[in-house]
Amino acid sequence: MVLTALTGELITPERLPALLTEARKHQRANSAANIQRRAALRTRIKNLEQQIDRLYGALREGTVTDTASFRAQLSQVEREREEAVAHLSRMTPTFQSSGRHYQTNSSNTRRHPATPPP
Repeated sequence: MVLTALTGELITPERLPALLTEARKHQRANSAANIQRRAALRTRIKNLEQQIDRLYGALREGTVTDTASFRAQLSQVEREREEAVAHLSRMTPTFQSSGRHYQTNSSNTRRHPATPPP
């Protein structure tokens, strides 16, 4: 009852265009912020993968003297990477993890299911 009364007063034909315009602005701002957060996560994942590669490189070269420390560092970096991958997968429904590398849908546009792919 109260909700119906409020809706009747707030959503009027005169106010609807302004409400829709503001809703679109809000949606665009959120979308831009999500794009930036996803890009930052991808960069973070790339950096963590490089750290993992460097750790394994040091092991291959024989410069690792303390295996316990090596394992702890590797475990920490891999855990951070998995957290970043999980966060990105929650933000990006098309995110797919395959081993250490990830792949996202290169097209951020949505199309009708009946529309053939480009």
